[in-house]
Amino acid sequence: PAHLLGNMWAQTWSNIYDLVVPFPSAPSMDPTEAMLKQGWTPRRMFKEADDFFTSLGLLPVPPEFWNKSMLEKPTDGREVVCHASAWDFYNGKDFRIKQCTTVNLEDLVVAHHEMGHIQYFMQYKD
Repeated sequence: PAHLLGNMWAQTWSNIYDLVVPFPSAPSMDPTEAMLKQGWTPRRMFKEADDFFTSLGLLPVPPEFWNKSMLEKPTDGREVVCHASAWDFYNGKDFRIKQCTTVNLEDLVVAHHEMGHIQYFMQYKD
């Protein structure tokens, strides 16, 4: 019954978080304010995620990723679906993310999640 956790795909444990939080009396740790003070950008958030995966010995994203991904909501008036998603164009080198990223903790977590999909795509390309 994965839906008891928060949604049908068990992607969030929001429904039982208060029961399983490891240190319930500790203050929550949200780096959003510090990220903003340090001038983080959506691109920096994805770079940190890429650095995380390469620190584990996995592959860095190819240069095309940085040129072709949509990491922020367009400012030219185009309407886009902002739900984050990762894409494999099945040519062994074109992997992209579409996400209307805001500099905050939630989107940093989503960036790592989506970069995990990209890592998976890169690992099975051969």
